[in-house]
Amino acid sequence: MTTSENKDDKQTLSNDRDTLVKKFTLTRNLTFIFFAGLIIVLIVSHLLRPQGINWVILLAQITPLIAFIPGLTSQYYRAFSWLCFLMLLYFIFAVMESLASTATISDHVFLIIIVTTFITSMMCSRYAQRVQKNIIT
Repeated sequence: MTTSENKDDKQTLSNDRDTLVKKFTLTRNLTFIFFAGLIIVLIVSHLLRPQGINWVILLAQITPLIAFIPGLTSQYYRAFSWLCFLMLLYFIFAVMESLASTATISDHVFLIIIVTTFITSMMCSRYAQRVQKNIIT
């Protein structure tokens, strides 16, 4: 292998790694935005309830999300993978709520935010794993 071919291979790997890091950064930031949006939607929907705030239900809905904050800020790929599993549980609840006859716009927004959080978290987990393990394909 010649020197120029070796340099080209190193340059290609460097470009691939840079692209992968950019993808990871973008999906991580989007995951954080949608994750914060999810918490905000939960709080606002409870604040706007005609019956008033049910603190027990609000805490039961928000506590699992808050438990993920340390893992997400550490940027370890398994935290993002586990967040995907948690989003599946919220997805089941959101679909039932958004298809109910008493559904409000916040129920549909909740569903959309859950789906986008799931997708961005899944892609972030994939990119983070490749970056952390130096897997470039």
